[in-house]
Order: sequence, then structure tokens, then C-alpha cells
Amino acid sequence: MRCARVWPVACIAAVAFVARPADAAGAPVTSAALEAVRSSAGALGIVDPADRRVDLVAEPPFVHRDVAVVRVGLQIDGVPLDRPVAAVLATRAGDVRRVVAQVAGAALVPMGPAVPTLTPADALARLAASGEPASAGARRADLVWMVRPGGLRLAYRIDPPADRRTGANFVYGVDARTGEVFVRARRDALANVRAFEFNPVATPAAEIHPLVDVDDQAPFLQGAYLRATNCLPPQGSGDCVPTPTAEPDANGDFLYPAPNVNDWVQATDPTDTFAEVSIYYHADKLRAWLDGLGFSGLACNEGGGLATLVANFGSYENGEHVPYDNAFWSGDCDFTMVFGQTNGADLSYDGDVVYHEFGHGVVEAETPGETLFMPRPRIDARVNDAGAMNEAFADFLSSAFTGDPLVGEYAGEYWLGTSAVRNNDNDFSCPVDLTG
Repeated sequence: MRCARVWPVACIAAVAFVARPADAAGAPVTSAALEAVRSSAGALGIVDPADRRVDLVAEPPFVHRDVAVVRVGLQIDGVPLDRPVAAVLATRAGDVRRVVAQVAGAALVPMGPAVPTLTPADALARLAASGEPASAGARRADLVWMVRPGGLRLAYRIDPPADRRTGANFVYGVDARTGEVFVRARRDALANVRAFEFNPVATPAAEIHPLVDVDDQAPFLQGAYLRATNCLPPQGSGDCVPTPTAEPDANGDFLYPAPNVNDWVQATDPTDTFAEVSIYYHADKLRAWLDGLGFSGLACNEGGGLATLVANFGSYENGEHVPYDNAFWSGDCDFTMVFGQTNGADLSYDGDVVYHEFGHGVVEAETPGETLFMPRPRIDARVNDAGAMNEAFADFLSSAFTGDPLVGEYAGEYWLGTSAVRNNDNDFSCPVDLTG
């Protein structure tokens, strides 16, 4: 099972740092994550500089059902590294399944003491006077160790607001001793993914596309609104477990190889990471389009929360994978949009299906307190007009976004044996047509 891949847990290089959780309430998974990183220190490239205090600090875990993801950071002489050093996948009970390095090697050797000569106000003034693009308006400077050529440099991390005229959006570093200004990251040059632009029938070549929103500090694929997960085997029988597996490469991109959609085995691989990336790409670009129309976000985004996208959903019976032959919207923020595999087709590959399921979320967000899913009783019947309107709007949204009345050409051809799941270019009317 892919979830069984782990870093070596034997102590490769003994390191005299102190592991301390950020929140004691996260035990036992937090303690297990810290111990896994500590004992794998050599493989992760964590060194023990002479006369330095090195601490590991765990962020509060993201927990869904039986799986937890814990990001582990590093502090040297009380100053944090500006990115996590590792992400740990574990069970809620603390059984570590995998440790993913985020920073390794000589990059973790600090250059100089953790004593700045500039104050935060000095750093803000240096940036404001630098003339760099989108450098105005910053109000906060955080002292951190930044990964730079040759090792770690003590610097202030400054994140000014985006320039509304040009769209430029940078994160800067200001050397805490020399005052040198440099670019830490560009938020307006985000990650790329490999995906089918709409679906494997309408756009059969899997090409490289940019994402609109992605968290470049996250160990897996997520942004400010959405989180992508795969669905890995449980311990024993039962439903698979939503678990993030899509990791960025050295350039921050998610360029997983595309499957041959005509190969049944490849197209129904129950742990296919390409599917995980695909649903994020499609949901991300639809969300950005809706944002431009004034959409305020999914219900899960209230208060800064994330909606969870689940690829390759299914169950396991006696070790055998049983795919789920549909897709659905649940509204559960830890299990929000779910996509299965059926008849040699992976529904995650079809953007129209993703747009349709996202459409149900738009209905939910725009009709708070209403129940546009359930039938309503009438004296002579139970009427499902609300649910029908919900499905119709989800189809309409997909076609409005793509400019194509055919919804789900890939899902229709490979799953149902039709030209599409539905065709919105029709003259159906109620009560003459009750399905369609």
C-alpha cells in the first residue's frame, strides 16, 4: 500500500534538539510526528550546529477520520525557520505512515548568529525605500531563518499587500544584519499542474496549466479555499481514507504523469495521484471564475475553512478495492466533493463532473437555510422539484463555464456509453419530460 511508505525511523544521525509540540492537545499524533522527524533527522538533513539550541515545533494537526497530517517546523536559538522541515502522515492514534521532507541538506546550516542588527521597523523602512515592485504598505516584519544559497540567513520576512494596479504580489526578505532586500516568493507566479483542460474527450491532451490559488508553504496540494486528497486503503475493511498525497516538485509544481485513459488498469488505479491533482485544478479555476462574478465562497470557506476534494473514493473488502461508481457533493468540509471510478473511467479526470458537483456547493452557499435537495410532500404526491432545480443549476453552471452544452463527454463515453452525461441544448419541458 502506498500509505505504508515511510522514512527510516532508526536514528540515522543523533541530534541533540528538543522536540516540543505547539499544542499539547495534539498528543498522541503530535508526539509521534515529532519523534518520527527527530529519529529521521539524518535523512531529513537536520544538523546540530555547535553551541546552538535546535527545537522541533509541531503545528496543530489536520485530522480527518483516522488520518492526520502534522507539519513540523524548526527553531534555531529561538528563531523559526520560515517553512516546515517535514510533514508527517499518521493515524489519529499516532501510527506514523510516512515522513515527507520539505527542506534538506546543507540548506539547514545557519550563517551567523541569531542576533539581528536591524529592528523590524528598520527592515520595513529598507523595503519601502527599495523601489521593488509591490513593496509598499507592509506593516509587519517577522524575524526568521530563510533558506538562501549557502545555508540559512537571518532575515525579516515581509509580506506586503498585492499591487491592485498590476496584480504583482511578492513576499520579501530583508537581511537582518546587512539590510539587503531580496524576493522570498512570488504569489502571482503560482504552481503548475498537468491535467486535461476540460476532459479527455473534449481536450484529449494532458497539458501543463497554472493554478490560480495554492499555498506554497503547504506540504501537499491546497490553497486558501480548497484541499486535495487521495483516498487510501483503511486498516482492514471499509471505506478508503481521504489522505493528501500530491506533493510539489522542486519548482513547486504538480506535474504527475497522465494516465492512458484507454487502459482500464491505469484509469482505475485506486491511488492515482494525477486524479487528486485533476480535481483541484478544475475546482480551482471554476472558483476563480465565480469569484470574478461576485461569488463569496463555499459554506466551508466561512471563517477561513477549506473544502476537501476526494479522488478515487471507494471501499475495501478483504483487501480488494471496490470503486464507487459516481460522484457527489456532501457539504461536509472534511469530505466535500467526492469522485469515484467506474467502468474503466475515473470521474476525477472530467472537469465537467467537477464543475457540476461544485455547482451544488454554489446552490448551498447562495440559499442558506433552504433545503434544495429533499422532496416536499404534497396532498397527492411527493414532489422532488427542489432537487431537480439543484441538479439543473449544477448542469447549467458547468455549461456556462465551459461554453459547451455537453456535460461530461468523457464520463458519458467511458462510463455510460453515450456522447455525454447530459446535453443542455434541448427543448425539454415539465411535465412532458420528467427525466433528462
